[in-house]
Amino acid sequence: MQPNEAGYAIPVAIAEWTDDGRTYSMRSDSPNIAVYGPKIELSKTVNPSTINEDGVVIVTFEVKNTGNVLASVDVADYLPETAVLTDGVTGNEMILRQAKLRDSVTA
Repeated sequence: MQPNEAGYAIPVAIAEWTDDGRTYSMRSDSPNIAVYGPKIELSKTVNPSTINEDGVVIVTFEVKNTGNVLASVDVADYLPETAVLTDGVTGNEMILRQAKLRDSVTA
């Protein structure tokens, strides 16, 4: 059992047995487990999605921590050999607070 979502419920356990010709049954509760930890979501968008030679493209990363614990996140992207960075950075470090909606970096 490896709960990784908040509110994970342990499955009910059922025990049945027969004693002296009578059948008995016992059922457990189904308790919820609180899960604490970061939950990182990363998306990358490119605008426009296609370009001509010598064209300009904007690449944006959006990093979300929808968990309930802060997390240290390193984001890096590598440029193709023939690409030239004209503005921004190719990597960034950030601390994402718990339940932070978003931090973004544009390169």
